[in-house]
Amino acid sequence: RSSSNNSLTCFKICDNRLAIAGKNLDLKIFDINTKQCTFNAKARSHDWLGLKQNIWVSDLEWIGPLAERNAILNKDSFLSSPSMIATCSRSDPIIRVFDLKTKSRKPSMTLNFKDDTFNNDSNPPSFTKICSTLSPQKTASPTQQLILGTTMGRMMVVDLRFNSHSHRHLGVFKSFGGGAIRDIKYVPHTINSGKVVSASLDRFVRIHSFSIGADRTRAMDGKYYMKTKPTCVEPICSKFIIDSESEELAAELALMDDSDID
Repeated sequence: RSSSNNSLTCFKICDNRLAIAGKNLDLKIFDINTKQCTFNAKARSHDWLGLKQNIWVSDLEWIGPLAERNAILNKDSFLSSPSMIATCSRSDPIIRVFDLKTKSRKPSMTLNFKDDTFNNDSNPPSFTKICSTLSPQKTASPTQQLILGTTMGRMMVVDLRFNSHSHRHLGVFKSFGGGAIRDIKYVPHTINSGKVVSASLDRFVRIHSFSIGADRTRAMDGKYYMKTKPTCVEPICSKFIIDSESEELAAELALMDDSDID
């Protein structure tokens, strides 16, 4: 039940858990099997005037180890289910990360972008979309990249540092015209690289290459004009990581197919 001032703006399903949030509705997580609320974010404190702060959670995303499936080798090697969830808001320039393993209802990490400006914007950013990339499982440090979209048509990426409860700003994606970002999808290619597909209210769908490490890049591969304002985008592709062993097997299969044709 919700009052007329409350509205649901986002929800994400992970395993048997459903996370919801919205306008005047802070993060809640439900168990789909039992239909019980398993997590309810703590109410935010009042401001310095003693007034209740506005809540407008625009998007949320499960973060942490993601389940991987080796489709070519037909091996099932699932990792542990994500235990953290991040939320972004239109009412403040803050990214909140909640750890479901702890008993605390407060955010375990709070990233404040109040003092950050992008492309000479005078106002602090307010976020519309949040998208996570795959965790670098082969490295020792527990990091996670988050791609953030703003109401001013900016898209940036940050790297979470869970050990120090801080973040590192990796950069801003170029070639945006100013329309609010309505949707972001990440398509992995390798452990540290992939494609970022975004849709914004300037009626363009953009595809950027994204990689970290020595060959880090955020270059735009192309953009496509839509006759209507796109509000969501879904890449049509296989969402799995191809490791070196799978690539070798795929190459061998391709050679066998060529020899059969000859």
